[in-house]
Amino acid sequence: MQNLPAVDIGKNRWQGIWVSKSDLVEFLRCKYRVYLAYIRGIPIGELKDNEAVRAIIERGRQFESSVISQMPFEEVEEGERVESLLSEEIILRTPQLIRNHELGLQGIPDLISVAKGKLYPIEIKLHKEVRWSDELELAFYWELLEPLRKRKLKPKPKGYILLNTGEIAEVSLTNYHFQSLSALVEQVREVKTSGAEPAISSECKLCTLRDECHRLVFDRGGLSPHSWNCTGKARAAGELRHNQYK
Repeated sequence: MQNLPAVDIGKNRWQGIWVSKSDLVEFLRCKYRVYLAYIRGIPIGELKDNEAVRAIIERGRQFESSVISQMPFEEVEEGERVESLLSEEIILRTPQLIRNHELGLQGIPDLISVAKGKLYPIEIKLHKEVRWSDELELAFYWELLEPLRKRKLKPKPKGYILLNTGEIAEVSLTNYHFQSLSALVEQVREVKTSGAEPAISSECKLCTLRDECHRLVFDRGGLSPHSWNCTGKARAAGELRHNQYK
C-alpha cells in the first residue's frame, strides 16, 4: 500500500489532542504506555519491541493480507481521493489516514463497505470470536467516517468483523457503544494531558517498560519484587481491569 496524504474531513479544524483506534486499544491494556508514547512522541509499538510482539504483529499482517487478497476490493490510488469513490457499491481499501476534525479522531479502517455512501467499517481479526474491543473499534470507525456519509442517508449503525474462522460477523452498533466510545476517548485525552500511574499486568511481559514500571509500583508501596509470582500477576491484572473501567 502506498503512503498517501491524509484525508481531512469535517467542517472545522481540530486544535486539540488527536485520538486513534490504537490509542483506545492500548488504553484498555496499559494507560501508562499510552501516556509515555504520547509525551515521548513515539509509536506505542516501540514500547513493545521484542521478538514475541513482532511475531504476533507479523502473524496478524499475514492473516490480514491473506483475507484481503481473496476479496474483491478497490484501492485508493495516487492522486485519487476517497470522496470520489463514495457512490460506488464496492469494498474499499485505503492507505490514507483519515482525520475527522469534528471529533478529533484519526485512523485507517482495514476495509470499508461503501454501499453507495453508507460506509460500513470492516475490521479483520486473528481471533475466533468478536470481542468488546472489536465492537468499540467498529464504533470508532463509524464515527470517524460520519462526515463522509451522504446527508440524505441515515443508515443504521453497524460494521463487520472478519474472524480467523472465516466467519463474517455483523455487529449492530447501539447508543451504548457510542456512549462507551465517547467516555473512552475522553479518558485517553485526559491520560495524554495529565498522565497515568504505572500498573502491573500480564501486558508487562511484552513491554520494554517492565523493569521501570515494576520499580515505580514497588516504590509507591505496591507489589514487592519477590512477590511477583502467578498469584501476584493475577491480582495485579484484576486491579488493572478494575481501574480501567471504574
